[in-house]
Amino acid sequence: HGVAPGWRLKYASTGADWKFLMYADDPRTALWMMDPSNQNWVSHMQAEYRAQIQQMGFEGTHLDQLGNWGGAADGGMTTAAGKRVDLPVALAGMVDTTRRSTGRPAGLNAVDGFGAKQLAESASTYLYSELWERNETWTRLQSYVNKQRLDSGGKPAVIAAYANNKHLSGITSEAELGTRSGVSTNTNHTGFTGSGFVDQFGDPGDEVTLTFDAPESRRYGIVPKWSNHTSQTAWRTVLVDGKKVGRIRLGQTGSWDEWSVEGGLGVSLSKGRHTVTMRVDSASDGFINLDSVTLSSFNTPSVQLLNGALASLGVGHIEMGQGNQMLAAPYFPDETKHMDATLAAWMRSYYDMLVGYENVLYGPNLHPSTKQFSVKGVPASTSPLPGKLWTNVMRNNGVDVIHLVNLLNEKDSTWRNPTGAIAKQTNVAAKFYLGEDPVPKSIRVASPDRMQGRSESLAFTTGSDAKGRFVEFVIPEVSAWTMVYMGDLRVGNGNVVNRSSMCLDIAGGEQANGTPAQLWDCASVPQQKVSWADGQLHVLGKCLDVANKATGNGAVIHLWDCHGGTSQQWVRTEYSQFRHVASGRCLDVQEGRLSNGSRLHVWDCHVGASQKWSLPQ
Repeated sequence: HGVAPGWRLKYASTGADWKFLMYADDPRTALWMMDPSNQNWVSHMQAEYRAQIQQMGFEGTHLDQLGNWGGAADGGMTTAAGKRVDLPVALAGMVDTTRRSTGRPAGLNAVDGFGAKQLAESASTYLYSELWERNETWTRLQSYVNKQRLDSGGKPAVIAAYANNKHLSGITSEAELGTRSGVSTNTNHTGFTGSGFVDQFGDPGDEVTLTFDAPESRRYGIVPKWSNHTSQTAWRTVLVDGKKVGRIRLGQTGSWDEWSVEGGLGVSLSKGRHTVTMRVDSASDGFINLDSVTLSSFNTPSVQLLNGALASLGVGHIEMGQGNQMLAAPYFPDETKHMDATLAAWMRSYYDMLVGYENVLYGPNLHPSTKQFSVKGVPASTSPLPGKLWTNVMRNNGVDVIHLVNLLNEKDSTWRNPTGAIAKQTNVAAKFYLGEDPVPKSIRVASPDRMQGRSESLAFTTGSDAKGRFVEFVIPEVSAWTMVYMGDLRVGNGNVVNRSSMCLDIAGGEQANGTPAQLWDCASVPQQKVSWADGQLHVLGKCLDVANKATGNGAVIHLWDCHGGTSQQWVRTEYSQFRHVASGRCLDVQEGRLSNGSRLHVWDCHVGASQKWSLPQ
């Protein structure tokens, strides 16, 4: 296929080829990792990417990787010749090349955050991250998404987060209590549940039959819990009510004391009692110990909370596959978990909300807000902490959006884990400080937990105290995720938002020529109402201008009568920058100080956060 062995990557620590067996005992399933800094490999793949667009009609190119298997910050890999490779830099460079080569959108999976910063700062059209152990806590999820938004200048982002992965929820039957043929039971290994486990399960004709009561007519996963410390992969035939429904692959475990639940199949069951049999058909099916079998489903509350959290952060969630099947693992055809009727109905309302309120939830101008919000009588936090109501305030095109994610009944800090029932709150009294913004014309609330996501108007009162002006209102219900929003959705307020979530501002709102341009907390005020037309940034009836027509690093920005000269001309870049035409440098914040009053100037263009700006909102 035109690929050379010398393009492979090797582990820096051992010199061994970096390869991955999709099936641990089958060398035919090996994936060989190639060097993205090797120009022969890059050129080969560019031809392939162009061909798939031209011949198959794809709209763009999505690249994938395995993540950081070498353990070092640069990935811990070398070329075939032994030269160290900086994988995050090389992968981001391949995305840049792919965009230029194809002229179409391109992106890369930053697996568990590996290479996320370099990818965010690249020409990637979007951000995609499959999250694992490094980002499995609620607080890490929040910080990761916000950091990506900061580094990328607000690019659209998608998260692959597999709820309940490596966890079981559902109806479990202990194998030692089932009807058994040809097998024994034992307790001589640790980690089992119940009174023991099925032992010596591997001779032809051996079988275990268990009984389940299905609570609903729908699809379920049949998932065994097994150990297999032999030299081969095992297989079991599965029968439901005496009829064969498939075969389950039971991979090897590290010891007989280690148990796996990463295998199974999906079946459709009617409501009521059913039998499930696991049977050995031939001597080649291998030996296992069997602890239990679970009629598996997703844990509904944990899925609701995860989806609410991701919506509140303004990122997409890749989670639905073919046939209304929710994704349980990175291998998308995995059907070991299924939605119950409650979750399926909730998901329809959830996605109706995402579509109906996309102009509030998503977009390049979305950013965290520093405005203060509080509730009475409910423990709350601006961080996603177990046992708290997480209040996450965002701002999008001049609209304030308050998200409430109900973690009150969460017992641990990990979003992937199953959790208990949602502790629904009713008639929650709330207060929101407006800052310099005017009193909103209306305040509305929406939730997939209520009225299928249709919004309701909330009555509110106004007031002021030592912290400033505020509005008070009562939220009728807070279940998994509730969104409150206020402002005029039809018109933006002109804010140009730096990735620090602060805004381009004219000092003191003065209109005199020479008034400094600075950074300041965002507000709906005239000195922050910017428009961009004919390559100029207009505010207060004048233009942003580089003082004295200077072109060097550090030349300051001020307000001046519009004259159309190159000192007032700006070009928008694919890296969310405003590049000054006369100097070729970019709009920046002095010394990168992201605080009120920091002066704006021009500086050599780079991919740092201080040069990331939104378009006027």
